[in-house]
Amino acid sequence: MLNQGVHGIDLLLWMLGEPVKTIFGYAGTLARQTGVEDTAAALLTMDSGALCVIKNTTLAYPEFPTGFCIHGEKDFRILANQAMAAFDAAVMRGVPAELLIYPDENHWVLKPQNGVLWQRTFFEWLDKWLKPAK
Repeated sequence: MLNQGVHGIDLLLWMLGEPVKTIFGYAGTLARQTGVEDTAAALLTMDSGALCVIKNTTLAYPEFPTGFCIHGEKDFRILANQAMAAFDAAVMRGVPAELLIYPDENHWVLKPQNGVLWQRTFFEWLDKWLKPAK
């Protein structure tokens, strides 16, 4: 849980552009008896006073309507074919999914031109799936 959930905090810090003042978190095994946590949540207070909640779970449900995979082919932590396999599996199940592969990036997207594409693609995806229909 914690090895993937921290990316939600990374994204929050990047989007808000300010440091965290305090953080309170909880992780627990709520449903699957696997020996590791299946759910985690954190409450963050930002320097500006804003309150943010981060939730992460491995108890995601298949009826969520979409998937989005971003991956760098030079990543040695998670092989690119795993991202491609997750994308393919979603598409084969009829899940509308997007795949963004960077042949010249590692685990983090560091090149400015790739960062622009990442931001544009990610925020278009958020708008498509999370904004109310007009």
